[in-house]
Amino acid sequence: MSTAPLHVLLHGVPTHSALWNGVRAELPSHSVLTPDLPGYGAATNLRDPSIEAHTDWLEATLDTVDPTGAQPVHLVGQDYGGLLAACLAARRPSRRVLSVTLISAAVGLSWTWARIGALPGPHLLFYRAFGGRLFHHQGIAPHARSSFRATFGPSIEDPELPERMRWLARGLSVRQLTRLPRQLAESGTPLRFIAGSSDRFVPLPTVLYTAHRHRKMGAHARTTVILGGRHYLPWGRPGATARALREFWSETTG
Repeated sequence: MSTAPLHVLLHGVPTHSALWNGVRAELPSHSVLTPDLPGYGAATNLRDPSIEAHTDWLEATLDTVDPTGAQPVHLVGQDYGGLLAACLAARRPSRRVLSVTLISAAVGLSWTWARIGALPGPHLLFYRAFGGRLFHHQGIAPHARSSFRATFGPSIEDPELPERMRWLARGLSVRQLTRLPRQLAESGTPLRFIAGSSDRFVPLPTVLYTAHRHRKMGAHARTTVILGGRHYLPWGRPGATARALREFWSETTG
């Protein structure tokens, strides 16, 4: 098994691994893994919606690719994929995690909005009334909406999507979300936030504040802002996203 770094790119909701197609094309010399998260793309859902179960799935996925754990990894996650990447690094797995990059994602209690939205009553507005359509209209700039819909339309229009999203949100543990920033900082894993200046789901002030909190806890945390970028940066701004990743990886691979 190669000891060159493996670059693991995790998509968010309600997309699948094709979110990274443009970014992968910009990284021809890198070893890249882009799995479908459970319940999306070609992957079957988990029985347990918890963060812990999804982190177990991620660790098992890496064990399948590298059973010995000898290959170090750079973890990258967009949206919920970022939360999983952070959880795995905080867990301190047997394999070496060289870095974590969070794209359009925060770490900590800011995720409680999704948990609150899944409660009876609020879910009728966020999950039932909007579902994937909200992500399509607000998460992608107009110039990229047609290609986004052509690729992810079946996911966006899936009548089961609102309940699947709500199920995932109900698996968020407030206790675990509270502890995660400190655990991630204590892991010593270098952290990079990549944020779009026009992201309405994870606003830039939220990202900047989260990075500031991590630095106060002693973490090596930096932020890259992509001007005009929205929530699905890997799709809408693949070139800028790939450049930011290459820069960070070159700093942390050694």
